[in-house]
Amino acid sequence: MQVETERRDARRYLTRLIIFVAPVLLLFTPPLAVLQLGGEVAGLDVEQVVVDQRESSGRRETLYGLAYSECAVSYKRASLAIRTPEVLVLGTSRVLQFRSEFFRDPSVVYNAGRAIRRLRHLQQFLDAVPESAWPRLLILGLDQNFFNPAWDAGGDDIYRRELRGCGDTLELLQRSWRSIYGDFTAGKLPIDELVTSDIGRIGLTARLRNGGFRADGSYQYDAERIDRYASGHPHFEFADTMARIAGRRSRFKPAVRTSGHSASTLRALGDRLAAAGVHVVAFLPPFPPSVVEALSATGDYGYLTQLPSVVREALPAATFVDYTDISDWGATDDDDVDGIHCSERTYSRLLGDLARRDVRLGAHVDVPHLVRIIARGEHPMLVLPRDD
Repeated sequence: MQVETERRDARRYLTRLIIFVAPVLLLFTPPLAVLQLGGEVAGLDVEQVVVDQRESSGRRETLYGLAYSECAVSYKRASLAIRTPEVLVLGTSRVLQFRSEFFRDPSVVYNAGRAIRRLRHLQQFLDAVPESAWPRLLILGLDQNFFNPAWDAGGDDIYRRELRGCGDTLELLQRSWRSIYGDFTAGKLPIDELVTSDIGRIGLTARLRNGGFRADGSYQYDAERIDRYASGHPHFEFADTMARIAGRRSRFKPAVRTSGHSASTLRALGDRLAAAGVHVVAFLPPFPPSVVEALSATGDYGYLTQLPSVVREALPAATFVDYTDISDWGATDDDDVDGIHCSERTYSRLLGDLARRDVRLGAHVDVPHLVRIIARGEHPMLVLPRDD
C-alpha cells in the first residue's frame, strides 16, 4: 500500500512538473532554435570563431556577424592572442575599414577595430593578452571624444566583462528571446532563409544580411546599407549624428579644453609600448565635411584644436597625423557612412598618406599599388569587392 501511494504521489508530482514546464518550453524553444540555426550560439565561442576564420583563408572567408550578442571585444582579444600579427590596427569602430589587402603581406596584419570604446581601454585590451602577442607596429586610431572631459567616463565594469567573454547559451537566451519574437513578428527573421542560409556565415547578421567581421578583423557593411548607397541615398544615416551635435549629446558633448587625465593615460600607454618595442603610428580619424562644419559652427568644441599638440606631447616617438578635416583631399559627405564612420576609399587613402610619412609603415604598404586599387573602386564605400 505504501509503495502504491508513493507511486501515485510521484505521478502527481511529475504531472504538475510537466504542466509547469511545458509552457516554458513552448515559450523558449523557438527562440533557442533561431539562435542555434543562425549561428548565434556558435558565435559565443570566440576562440573557435577565430580558428574557423583562419582556416577559411584561401577560399570564401567566414564572416562573423552576431545580431543578439556584443562579442566584438572578446573576439578581437582572442584574435590578437591567436594570430599575433606583426601589424595591428587598434581603435573603435571608426578604424574598421582598414583592410589587410591594403598591405603588401595581408597575413601579418589584423584589424582590432571596435576592441575599445574609451582611451583607458587601450591598455586594458593589450594587457588581456601576453606581451609576446603584441605587434611590432601599431596603427592607433584616437577618437577625438577620447579627450573630451565631459564624455570619457564610466563603462569599465562592462568592458572588463566583455573582455573575458560573451557569456553562455542561457544568458544569450535570457537577453534575446523577447527581441527574437519581436523581430519575427516584424518580418526580420524569415525562417526559410534562415534554414537555407550560408553555413559559412556565423551569426544572423552575417547569414541574413551578409554583414560582419571579415577574417582580417575589418567590417563588411550589410547588404541593405550598401544597396542604399547604390540607389543614390548615401546620407540617410547622417541625421542621427547631426541631431547629437545639435543636442550636444553623446560623443558631441561640449568641451573647451582637453582632459588632462586622458593625456596622462595616453602618455603612460606610449611609455609602455615604447618599452615593449612597439612602434606607433597614431591619427585622429576623419569626419565628413558637413560634420566638421557643424562642429565648428557651434563654437562649443574648443578642445578639438588642442588635440594635435596634446597627442604629440603624449606620444613623442610616434608618427602622428590629424585627419579630423580632410576636405582639402577633396573628400565629400559621400565618402562617409553615417557622419562618423568613413568609407574604405577614405581609409585606403589615409593609409597611403601615413605610409608616406612613416618609414616602418611604408615598408608594409605598396603605395602605388594602393593608388591603383583606389582608382579601380566604383563605389564610395568600397575599394575592394564585397564577399557575397
